[in-house]
Parts: sequence; structure tokens; C-alpha cells
Amino acid sequence: MSISLARGITVRGLLLALLVTFMVGLVVPRAQSAPAPADEAPLLSDFGSCLAGGSTGSIVLLIDQSGSLETTDPEGARMRGAKFLVERLAEFSATSGYALDVRVAGFAANYETPGDWTSLEEGNVAALEGQIDTVGGDLRSHDTDYWTALESARQDLADHSSECSAVFWFSDGEYDIDPRESRQSRSDYGETKPYAPEIPLTDDAGAAEAVAAGKEAICRPAGVADQLRSSGITVIGVGLMSQGADFSFLRSVTEGGGAEAAERNGTEQCGDVASPEGGYFEVDDLDTLLMAFDALSAPGDSLSSSSVEICQGEECGAGEVSFVLDRALSSVRVLASSNVEGLEAYVVPPGESEAMRFPSSAGTEPVVQGGAEAAWLTPRTVELQLDAESVETWDGTWRVGFLDPASTSAGEQVSVNLHLSSPLVLEWQDLEGTEIRQGTEVPDASLALVDRTDGQVVDAADLGGTLTADVTLTDAGGGSHSLFSTQDKAALSGPVSLPVPAEAALGEAKVVTSLQITTAPPTVDGETAAEGTALQPALASSTTSVLPPQNFPTVGPRIDFGLLEEETTAQATLDVTGPGCVWLAPDSVSVVGAPAEAGAVSVTSPAAGEGDCVRVAEGEQATLPLELGTEEHANGAVRGSVEVMIAPEDDPSAAQAVTVPFDADLRRPLDVATAGTAFAIALVLGIGIPLLALLVLTWLTARIPKGTLVSGSTRISLPPGGGRTEIALERNQLTMTSLPTSQRSVAVAGRMLRARFSPLPTEAPWVELDDSSPSISGAVPGSRGGRARLPLGVRGNWVAIPDRHDPSTATLLVLLGSEDQASLDAVLEDARKRVADRVRSLGLSAPPAGGTGTGAPAGSNEPQGPSSGWGSSAGSTGPSTGWGPSTGSHGASYGWGPSAGSTGSTGSPETGPTGNPPGWGSSGPRQQPPQSPWGRS
Repeated sequence: MSISLARGITVRGLLLALLVTFMVGLVVPRAQSAPAPADEAPLLSDFGSCLAGGSTGSIVLLIDQSGSLETTDPEGARMRGAKFLVERLAEFSATSGYALDVRVAGFAANYETPGDWTSLEEGNVAALEGQIDTVGGDLRSHDTDYWTALESARQDLADHSSECSAVFWFSDGEYDIDPRESRQSRSDYGETKPYAPEIPLTDDAGAAEAVAAGKEAICRPAGVADQLRSSGITVIGVGLMSQGADFSFLRSVTEGGGAEAAERNGTEQCGDVASPEGGYFEVDDLDTLLMAFDALSAPGDSLSSSSVEICQGEECGAGEVSFVLDRALSSVRVLASSNVEGLEAYVVPPGESEAMRFPSSAGTEPVVQGGAEAAWLTPRTVELQLDAESVETWDGTWRVGFLDPASTSAGEQVSVNLHLSSPLVLEWQDLEGTEIRQGTEVPDASLALVDRTDGQVVDAADLGGTLTADVTLTDAGGGSHSLFSTQDKAALSGPVSLPVPAEAALGEAKVVTSLQITTAPPTVDGETAAEGTALQPALASSTTSVLPPQNFPTVGPRIDFGLLEEETTAQATLDVTGPGCVWLAPDSVSVVGAPAEAGAVSVTSPAAGEGDCVRVAEGEQATLPLELGTEEHANGAVRGSVEVMIAPEDDPSAAQAVTVPFDADLRRPLDVATAGTAFAIALVLGIGIPLLALLVLTWLTARIPKGTLVSGSTRISLPPGGGRTEIALERNQLTMTSLPTSQRSVAVAGRMLRARFSPLPTEAPWVELDDSSPSISGAVPGSRGGRARLPLGVRGNWVAIPDRHDPSTATLLVLLGSEDQASLDAVLEDARKRVADRVRSLGLSAPPAGGTGTGAPAGSNEPQGPSSGWGSSAGSTGPSTGWGPSTGSHGASYGWGPSAGSTGSTGSPETGPTGNPPGWGSSGPRQQPPQSPWGRS
């Protein structure tokens, strides 16, 4: 299976190079491995370290819905890839203990979410996969609007209030706006964009101008890209390659944050904020898509990427990846893909010479050998899993290789993702209760190795290999300070002393612990055979504050101005604890993210100088009042910081600045110019919503109740002048039907009963005999439009269906709730008394010789037209066919309510004037009316 794309010979090689290059810091797996450099951070390291710090993660799966996917992804590879990602993330959540929430969203002209946030637990995977199908299958004809997609995802994550956030965003094309050339498209999609309100989208020039405005709104300083990053949101882009597609802008959004990152990644700069750094992949088929999503499936885990040769006919060293395991690791997962089918994967455990073989011909079902499990996800991609609890020998050197039994792929390669999963992280225990003060020492910090799956402390001395443990403090000014570093396992056996530098900036800070493990070297006959495998550092980050010395006041870590909708100003307070004096430094606002439409952003306070400061005695608490203001309403996040001055009670000249971050979420209110329209809509809805709710409730209740339904039928002869009818029907002629649930339709005695309802709130639902012949029941009103009507509780009633060719005979249908004789006798007695008169009320007459009638008595002055079948056509001005009267109709009539233009009627005392009733009625032979969700089930 592949996406329909134009491919050159070099595309695959380029793709493989991209996958290696863009997975920043991925270590090439080898038997002899040195520790990875400390400054090499793995993909999603910020997101993974945030999770390791104990926070809940939130991920938006942002899926392109543009109509071009019908050509670029006709087989829905992006949906299958997204499902694969969800399944692997669920496994990662289960094995790591990290809590993850996922939101599936689609985008084209708008942002669509088929479901709510869903916890990534095993029982919820199917629901998320259903949402992926819903979004992926709902392609839209207009736009690939990047601004709307990213800003809406940001708002979604902001409303979800998660500390660890990521957007996995994939598209098959460029930022694109389609011109609104028709009235319908202008109505459906709007004539302007929020980021380009003055640009009409009525032609190609306007659409191109809006795209340029959208790109500017995303990538300008403090634009959407900066708002995302300054909110701590990691953005990963996946470009689904197609003929002539240009993903340079998507790549710049994800990898171009700040000049340094843009230069390093070879892309255009998009925004000034560099962290958290995103990632970008280009994929050209399902196999490469699976490889890309696999790289995202274990945030923070050790992931290595490499390419190896395909062995020809037999095992070979050039076609293998080898790694050394010990009990510091709990599991290994390998995903490997090539552009060659018919390969065979093999696994050689430590100390073994015989390989376990997994040919692609085994298919997609998992195969287990010696505790190793393999499944070919496609004919070219295989997944291998090893678990420490499942295999006989874990410690030592493992080899995984790939060979071509047919020896027809010399020179081809296999791309390999190797996940080495250790459950251990370095944890600063009781960090929340620890004071970190500028220029002082934390005397008894407790650093421990912790198994993240169960929270148990692990003795470092039990590790067979080596470790490097580090603790780093990143202060409010961005300065990085090493507080602790050791390769001595014994150093983690008790409390340690951590010095806080005097130059550490005051305010909110981040503590990042790093644990890099190198597995124990394997031995053969007591001799060291190779070096162990160095895992990537396992990072865990936590938020803290750098406090001033003891004689200074302290302030809270952040300022939250909340949501601004109706106003352009918002108030907040900052907690202050004494002793000392606190004020807002004037002109100290630094904005890193804000929508351009908001204009200048200000933060002010009445305590704007030493003379107006908030004074707090020792041990007392107070608040510093603050106000945020913008020039205009806008949509977007406002992120920045202010400097708050703090001074000791007896020495104002020793004042220091504390950098305090602030944030707010702006949502543009309804345009005042539309207030009148909005009021009218609200008025209509105020009346309409209750009626709609009643309509929906009526439809929901329009069902034949569950339980036993007994039915039977017999032929009867109707007396010419009316009166009592002789009816013979025995119990042994009855049939019993069980309705386990209420039903909208039921087949009884060869006839179909259907529940109906009317849009008129005063009319109760009913059951109708769905038959082309005229019919009538013993209930009230008995018949409408020539069709028998019954209450929803049909039991205890009868229906008569006159014969098409001889109205003096009829079929009697009996409906009961049980087979007892008393119930049968009661219904038959009622039918004996009334059925003849009821049938006469239908106004049927026998056709004349030749099989055609005029539809009116002889001598009638009514206008005539051709008529066939039984029934009158009083007042008709066009052809009328069928059973029963058609008063004032112009041919067959279908629809809700009586036919317009009725000028005459026939009926009985019970039915009143007849005509077309609510529901799908017909004045002629029943044709196929328009289908309605309300009228038929």
C-alpha cells in the first residue's frame, strides 16, 4: 500500500537522510557505544522531561482534511499511521506510568473536533481510532489554513490546562486559501479571514494576499509560533509528500524557532522563541509514515536511528544492529522499514548462534519465538519487541538483522528505529517543599533513582553498568547553573549538598535532572567482550522558584490574567510575603507572544515605585495589584514577563528585580455591528430550541413498545349494507413475535407496521400500515390518506385491508399482546361490530369493466382526468392514481400536512375530512418519496 506520489530514484535516500537528520540527538546503535554528548537532546525531550516531572501530557493530533488528499492519500495511509501512533502512545503510557490525554482534530478552512479530550488508556484506543476515521474520511473542498489550525489547537490546549503539551500536525500540502467564487462558498466559508479582515477572498489575488498575511501572523515576533512555544507547546510537523508540494513553510514553523535553530536546521526563521524545539519529517508512503510516527511514540525514551545493509541470502554483520542489555532496561522495541518486499528479520539472543527468524510471509499477525515477538505491519515494515520478563536470557549482546532470501536487493538498506526503554529516572525528592535561595546552599537534598512505573526507589549499586547523574537549574533569565554532577553510584546513597549560585536570577526556574545509563559490558568466559550500550539521558523537569536571601520579601511565581473576551483590560494580583517592600518596575514589560490585532500590551500597577510600594511585615502576606491592557480585541495568547522590585524592610537601596512571567488568553467578542442580528437569532432560537427539543423527544419516543406481539390474519366478507360481519380466526392461526427492544418498524402477518411522528407539537406519534392498498383500523382516527393508523401501543387492535379487485372482501389483521382466548375474542368482537362501516368510510367502489374508472360518480360535474385504481379524485385537476381520496390535489402529493389547495373532502364521523396527513402521505400508488430521518427508519 502506498500513497500515489511521483517519486524519483533519490527520494528514498533523501527521506532516509531526513529521518536521521531531523531526529535531533538520536544515537546510532552499536555494540560498543560511548555516552551521548550532554547537549544532544532527543526529539520531544522537553515534552518527555515534563512528563517525567509528574505532570499530565496533552497531545492534539492535527489531521489535514483538504480535498487534495483524495489524490495524495487515496488509501488513507495517514489514518492508519495516526492509529498506529495512538496505539504506541497508549502502550508507552501504560509502561511508563505517564498520564496522556489526546484530542483528535481536523483542519481545512476550519478546525473540527469529532470528540472530546480522551485519556489514553487501553479501553479508549478504539474510540480515538474512530475519531481518526471520522476526521480522515471527512475531506473538505476549501483551504489548507495553517493559521486557523495552529491557533485553534493552541486554544484547545489552553482550555485543557495541561503543563506538558504537544501538537502532532501533518498535511499533504502548502498553506492554501481557495477563492470564494460562488455565493454558496462565500456563505459556507466566509469572505475574509480573522488574520486578514480587510482582504476579500473573492478572487485568486485576494486568496494569495490572505496566505501571505497568515504566514506573517504565524512567524512574526510574538506571532502564533511564538505563542505556542512560549506556552510550552512542542509542535511536530509531518509532510505527506506529493507532486510539487513545498513544505518549506511547515518546516520553518516547526524547526525555525529563533535564529540559531533555523540556521542549524537549514530553514527560514519563524518567530524568536526557541524552546521547546519542534521537529519535522517528510514521508512518501505508509512505511515511512509509520517510521516517523514511531519516533514520536515514546517521548523522552532512548531512541536510536540508523540504516543497515540488507544481507543477501544469509546473515551478515553489515545487515545487523547490535546492542547490550542488562536489568537497567525493561524492554526493547525495533521498527524497521525498507523499500524491498519479501525480507526476513532475525534476532540472535546473547550467547546463542542460532537466530530466531521472522519472514514477512508470516503476515501481520504477531509471531512469538523464544520470548521475542514480531509482526510485519506492512510487507516492508516489521516491528520487533523484547521484554525482560519474557526472554530466557536478557543480559548481554543482542543482534537484530535483515536478509533477503532471494538475494535480489544488493545495495538496498533498511531504516531502523531502536527504542531502549529504561524505567529509571533521577528524582529530586521533596523538591516542592525545598527552599532554593539565591547564594545559599541546599544542605540535605535527596536524589534517588526511581522506577517511574511504580515510584519505587532503586539502589544505584544494583546497576551492573555505569551512570552519569546531573542536576541543572535554569533561572528566570535563562541562565543555566549546574547544581550537581557525578558518575559515582555511592554519591546517590545519601543526602547531598547543592550550592545555589549568587548570580542565579530570582523568580520562576526549572530544575532538570538527567540520568544517563550505560549497560554492563558483556563477558565471554570471564573476559569483557565489548562495551555496554549508552542510553540517551533520561530527563525529568520540574518548576520551582529561586528565592531571594532571608531578609527580602518573596513574591508568587506567575501572574495569570485569565481570559479576556468582553474587555481589553484584566486585573490580577501577585502574592507577597514579608518582610519588605514590593513594587512594579516601570516600563519592564517584555512580550514574547501576542496577536498583532491586540496592539500594544501593557501591565500597570498603582504600586509603581518605591514610594508607592506594598509594604509587608515579617510573616505577613499581602498582594500587589496589577492590570493588563491591550489596545484592541483579538484572538490569541499573550505571554511575557514583568520585573517586580523587592527590597528589604530596612534597606531600599538593596532592591533586586524579580522576573515574573504572566499570561492571558484573548478571545474576540461578537462584533457589535451584528448585535441586532444576534438578538433576532437568539429570539428565534429561544422559541425554536424548545420546539426542536420537543420534536427530537417525539421522534425518540415514536417506537412500537418492546414485548410480545401476537398477530394473525384472515379473509372476511363484508355485508353489502354494513352491520355485523362474520369473522372466524382461531388461536392456532396466531403467530407470536418477541420485540426485545422498542422498534420503529415491525413485520407482522406479511405486512409492515411503521412508527411515524408529526412535526406538529400537538400531535402524538402513531403507527401506520405501510402498504400500497387502502386500509383502516379500529382505532381513532382509523385512517389518514387511505392508510390505517394505530396508536404506538398497537396491541389490542385490528386493521382491515379491502381487496384491490373486490372491495366487498377484505383481509383482517389482528394485533394482540398475548395468545389467550379472552384477548382474541375481545378484538374479534369489536371488529365484527365495526369493520364493515369502517371500510365503507374509505369511499371505495368497484372499477367498471375494462379496468379503468373515472374516479367520480356518473353525472358528476367535477373536472375529470384519467384515473386508475380504486378511489375518488374529488376536485383534481391532473392525473390521480391510487387508493383513497385525493382532495384538491394536482397529482400525487407527498409531504408534511394536508395538500395545499384542497377544495373538497370525503370522510367519516371518526376521521373527519380526509386528505394528506402529516407524514409521508400519497394520493396515488405509493411511490418513493424523499427519504427523511424523521419519517422512516
